[in-house]
Amino acid sequence: MVIYFSATGNTKFVAERLAELLEDEACDLCPRIRGNDFSQIDCGKTLVVCSPVHISGLPKFLSDYLKRVSFSGPTVAYGVLTDGGYAGIAGHQLKKILEKKGMRFGGFAEFVLPGIHITSITSRKIGVEEIERRIRATSERLPEVARAMRAGETLAGKRTLLPEVALTEALMPGLRFVGLRTRKFWASDQCVSCGLCERVCPVVAITMRDGRPTWNMSHCAHCMACIHNCPKEAIEYGDVTKGKRRYTFARYRYAAQSGGN
Repeated sequence: MVIYFSATGNTKFVAERLAELLEDEACDLCPRIRGNDFSQIDCGKTLVVCSPVHISGLPKFLSDYLKRVSFSGPTVAYGVLTDGGYAGIAGHQLKKILEKKGMRFGGFAEFVLPGIHITSITSRKIGVEEIERRIRATSERLPEVARAMRAGETLAGKRTLLPEVALTEALMPGLRFVGLRTRKFWASDQCVSCGLCERVCPVVAITMRDGRPTWNMSHCAHCMACIHNCPKEAIEYGDVTKGKRRYTFARYRYAAQSGGN
């Protein structure tokens, strides 16, 4: 079984393609997370967890969910991480969670895809050619990762040193408290009241009121699902996101197809 959370489609593409190559099923965890559904997931002998990287680690809502949900069947578990160039300690976190559930962790693979965190003034803009290159490189590498999983081989992900783990874990609560506030989110007059932002939010932080999204929590996951999936690009974060390109994998799927998918 391949399970995943995806905000803009990057991780969904990787998970569904891996499931196809492994002749297995892909399960989107977002509806389960939104609905607090912790019913057992039947996985067969192998579990593959696919996740984006947030603030140098797993999204907190996803790690919390994985710690609580139970799995039937799997003896081996793999991780697959998608990020904009730095996986942080996400692989280390996955290993701890899955080994505590009695599974052997077979390592993880990291795929560098277009970054989606555009709410920071330091976010780096990449061009269309680089977006396409990253997607093609991911598409071309997926069959080899799937082959290694089928053979029961260990995936050699980024090695995480203990000082890096200690420092990141010490800083992460503060970074989340300061960096994941919702007060700067707003919707422009381009909003057409479709409600998609409310439906894609994994932590139910958005409510439609009088036809406009309102952020009903002081902090959220900053997964960027609302900003990037808005069909009218109406959602902004202060003035930081104005004029920045929105991204969803679906807009660049052609690059994956030319990369051997």
